[in-house]
Amino acid sequence: MNHLIKAMIDKNILNFDTVVTANYKSKDCSGKVTTQQDDFVIVRIFESGCDYILNLRKMIGNTAVNISARDVIALDGMKPERYVEVYNINPDGSTKKTGKKRGRKPKL
Repeated sequence: MNHLIKAMIDKNILNFDTVVTANYKSKDCSGKVTTQQDDFVIVRIFESGCDYILNLRKMIGNTAVNISARDVIALDGMKPERYVEVYNINPDGSTKKTGKKRGRKPKL
């Protein structure tokens, strides 16, 4: 997942209005730590060692969390592999080569 995040940062694909669905850890009223899933918007992205940390804010409310890039489930409702295909990036983070254009040849 880190190579996808790096490729998206290099192409300026991750905006602050991108909806991120991710798993995060929270405590309930008895103090038990549970893993939950929710929708967030991106506040900031920073690198910690060899891992990317996303600072996210809940869409409803002002709760902010820091999650690792590997906890991301979906971006704008699509799996990350599908999300980067829209921007001509392979799932391994490299750029796709565009094929031949189809249609009529231009007149000279």
